[in-house]
Amino acid sequence: MIPFDEKIPELHVLWKQLFDMENGHRRRGYMDLLPQHPSDSLMLDELEYEYKVCDLLYHYVEKFVEDGSDEHRTILARKDEISAVIMEKLSRERLSMRTCRVCGKPLPFMFRHSICERCFRRKRYRNFI
Repeated sequence: MIPFDEKIPELHVLWKQLFDMENGHRRRGYMDLLPQHPSDSLMLDELEYEYKVCDLLYHYVEKFVEDGSDEHRTILARKDEISAVIMEKLSRERLSMRTCRVCGKPLPFMFRHSICERCFRRKRYRNFI
């Protein structure tokens, strides 16, 4: 019972490798699956994938390796490194905020329309006069 995103085929392959290792009573080599130190040159989706790999390994180690092992700390440290790079990349990106095309007022995140409620009501009201 190791949680992971089954929709990602590469993670499914890694899970299968871990399953085969455990099933064959060979608990060696699983740390070779740990991603390298994260590089700032990686894209966000690549960093997110590496984080998910670390998460999968962490849950494997949590279930099948002795508590307090160095592997736990190593995986958690790598997850923190990847997370820090992700946060740094996100902080550098300037996500433009959408604004109302009529008055320029900022629109809420994921707002479906291109004008704000106030401008919509005003425009609709003008149409009835």
